[in-house]
Amino acid sequence: MRRVPDTPLIIGLDPGTTVGIAALRLDGSVALLESSKNVPFSDVVALVARKGRPVVVATDKRATPAYIKRFATKCGARVIRPAGDMLVTDKQGLTRELRPADDHQRDALAAALAAWKGLRPLIAKIDRFVAKEGMEAIRNRLHAVVLAKENISIRLAADILAAPDEETTVVMTKAVEEKRLSRADFLLLYARLQEERRANALLRGQNRRLQGRLSSAARAPARPTVPKGERRDRARELSLERQVSILTRTLREAEKEKVTLASEQARLTKALLSFERPTVLKRIGSLTETGIRESGHQLRKGDLLYVEDPTAASALAIASLKGTVSLVVSERRPGRAVRDAFPHVDAAKLRLSSVGKIVLADAADLERAGYQGSIVDHIISEYRTRRQRR
Repeated sequence: MRRVPDTPLIIGLDPGTTVGIAALRLDGSVALLESSKNVPFSDVVALVARKGRPVVVATDKRATPAYIKRFATKCGARVIRPAGDMLVTDKQGLTRELRPADDHQRDALAAALAAWKGLRPLIAKIDRFVAKEGMEAIRNRLHAVVLAKENISIRLAADILAAPDEETTVVMTKAVEEKRLSRADFLLLYARLQEERRANALLRGQNRRLQGRLSSAARAPARPTVPKGERRDRARELSLERQVSILTRTLREAEKEKVTLASEQARLTKALLSFERPTVLKRIGSLTETGIRESGHQLRKGDLLYVEDPTAASALAIASLKGTVSLVVSERRPGRAVRDAFPHVDAAKLRLSSVGKIVLADAADLERAGYQGSIVDHIISEYRTRRQRR
């Protein structure tokens, strides 16, 4: 039987009639980059398995496609998806140096690279742990377990993989490596078992200490009771300690928020400096009542929209936006109803920078893409339609 490589891989997939497949090693190097038309699902799984062990499967879409979920279940991998659909310009920037052959390879590679960048700190942390503990023999397996399972600690995973003399650990290792049973269920069960063991050990130790104190108290002369005033003072101290703990936690959360805001400000500043005439597009998920409501935007006359999925549209939403929205920008081509209601520009023709709920574009790019002309054409088309109805 041919031995399957145990190299952990981060997989990016772009499903469809033509499937884009990308596989990255944990150092970011490309192990596989292909696109195939009408390829069976089983062939995709086999192709990836010949290169190594999939531990993460990534998509460039906010909503995980069923194909990705099926692949993750088949391979025992963890799914990573972006907070919002990746922009074409972002995908082009990520993959430019690697020169994918087509858009399917580009999308799969961009998804894998984005996931790899997010996991790099954890990968480095695992490598440091392996070097410190001298566990080179289980490096690949340790990466596979920790990366594939979001909530398992490195130490716990190492205990599972490095202690084959314990019967429970042998069962766990077999479940994790051979995938005969659900990895997540077994890891959770093992983690709870370890926690219970630690809790029992602490309780036994505490019980011994209490027994010792009771014995000492029985032998020692009776001590005077603590005055009520001292008890009140101690209660105040405990209350102050709790308040300090709450304030410390609040401060820590505020610091995290500060870092996030600083990062968004840096991206915004970079976009503002790089664009000749920065223009704001309000980002919404779809042209439906739900999509508009969940965006959180107050839409005003003359607004420009970046729509993640323009094919999802309702007549009521289109009617409510007509006369308010000046332009729709999207990666995907919208349906006829949307094109009839609003001018449209393909996002691939623009340089875009995503910052939270907005997307920045350069007005010069919009003009080169025909923005002004598209509005005029749209007005003429509407006028002709009204004339024909008379």
